[in-house]
Amino acid sequence: MAHVLVIGSANVDRIWRLDEPITVGGRFTYREMQTRCGGGGFNTAASLVALGHTVTLCTRLCDDALGRATLETLRAFGIGTEAVRWETGSTRPLQILVEPSGNRTIAAPVAAESHTLAELPPVAANIAYVNVRRADPALLTELCSRMPVVAQMPLERGQRRPSHVLIGAASDHAVVSREAFVEARRIAGDGLSSFILTGGAGAVRLWSEGGETRIPVPPLPRAPADTTGAGDAFVAGLIDAQLTGASPVDAVGPANAIAARYLTDRDGFWGGSSMLAAVDG
Repeated sequence: MAHVLVIGSANVDRIWRLDEPITVGGRFTYREMQTRCGGGGFNTAASLVALGHTVTLCTRLCDDALGRATLETLRAFGIGTEAVRWETGSTRPLQILVEPSGNRTIAAPVAAESHTLAELPPVAANIAYVNVRRADPALLTELCSRMPVVAQMPLERGQRRPSHVLIGAASDHAVVSREAFVEARRIAGDGLSSFILTGGAGAVRLWSEGGETRIPVPPLPRAPADTTGAGDAFVAGLIDAQLTGASPVDAVGPANAIAARYLTDRDGFWGGSSMLAAVDG
């Protein structure tokens, strides 16, 4: 199998399972609160390892009890941690509110979103996946010259994300014009081959120079208890299929299947639980 460089977050998530959907001004009760390892970097890395790949995760952790517990979880999952960088301060968990439908709302501390990716580890990988809030475009342009790069579409206007495949979620990027591929190339550069937009249970939309393709998402046998990380598992499936030689459009079907496996039984797919012991950060 392949060596994948994943550049993204490994967070501590506090999952609050609500008894009813969120409404503005409402008061809610919750059934339980769980603490687990999460983040787009971790979720994608764990899924790629489950698919048989060697993974190096480039991320930052605080040197405290929660940060060290997160590091041990990464190692337990078989994720390479040689590119983990330590920083001072305290780990501040993300708060994830999960409704009975499985839909989730995320509240992240400001500090978790402020870092700019400005350096990369000297890893000789077969492909890279970039899922960070901010990044130096020149750094990613150089990375694209060395290997295929799949990247998450930036949430903020004006941010560039040089890559060969750009992925976004309709929940984050609701308005997409007829010139979607042209707009995506302004963000990703001339090396972009495909722009993919996921839409939960709705069809996956893929744009390339040839136009738009829509790929339906097969229904799940039952509603998932928690949709957090489904997009990350989709990316892992997409990368896995591309590594076998599939084109981005042909890789969407296998990616949907991996996301379905993840949503049906996260721990079973991963082969382990990401729950963290009750440690105060």
